[in-house]
Amino acid sequence: HRVLVEALNYAVRQGFIIRNVGELVDPPRTEKPQIKPLAPQEAGVLLSVAKGTAYYSIIYTAVNTGLRQAKLLGLRWRDLDLDLAALSVTQVLYKRRGICQFKEPAHIQLSRFHLAEHHQSE
Repeated sequence: HRVLVEALNYAVRQGFIIRNVGELVDPPRTEKPQIKPLAPQEAGVLLSVAKGTAYYSIIYTAVNTGLRQAKLLGLRWRDLDLDLAALSVTQVLYKRRGICQFKEPAHIQLSRFHLAEHHQSE
């Protein structure tokens, strides 16, 4: 839809057509992808395969907190409080048009995780 509307806008600017009828049409809705969480057995297999690799820590954290990729990639060691067994999400890695930036998370109220509550056995 967007490509067609932009092409028609160009045609209007060039004088090929008088009006962009594409602006009268609503863009199609994009469907949100269905998120299918791992079953406990699948999570265990994933963790056992990842054990001993550089990715184990982030996979372990993802499995045990349910954090999405942007929040996981924004984590820093200072976000982990071992005394309280808590993890705070203070930034997210935001990527747009090929440029990555760290930003504050949109949902502040969901930004603290108590690790003991989320721990799954391996």
